[in-house]
Amino acid sequence: MAKKIISLILSVFVVISCIPGAMASGLQGDETNKNVHILDALGGLGEVGLDGFIPEDIITRGEFIDVLVNTLLLTTEGAEVKSFNDIPTNSPYYNSANIARARGLINGDDQNNFYPDDLITYNDAVVILVNLLGACDFAATYGGY
Repeated sequence: MAKKIISLILSVFVVISCIPGAMASGLQGDETNKNVHILDALGGLGEVGLDGFIPEDIITRGEFIDVLVNTLLLTTEGAEVKSFNDIPTNSPYYNSANIARARGLINGDDQNNFYPDDLITYNDAVVILVNLLGACDFAATYGGY
């Protein structure tokens, strides 16, 4: 259990280091390089791998979810799966988005869309990570995300 918690915390910090903007600009050089190697070892980079990963690049909502789901080895086991209207079955994010939705990390809008090709915002990432940690009630009680 302790290994799983440590892995989760490490994964959260590694994923956060990939977010564009102020956070990413402060995490350059050796620390980012080390985190990217850890993320790759955990399977989070998927097909992109070390050669295709550029820490300074901005990432999409679909890429963020894909990294998170792959790193944490999340599955839909025991959960109801409902796909999004805007993610076709041949999309590289189809499985990851369905897993993330089944696990309560993400939701669709009123038209059941996720917008996987939109850039991830800091707020989007925080909401997803708070949901991942199971702290949505805590966040709502204390003023939101």
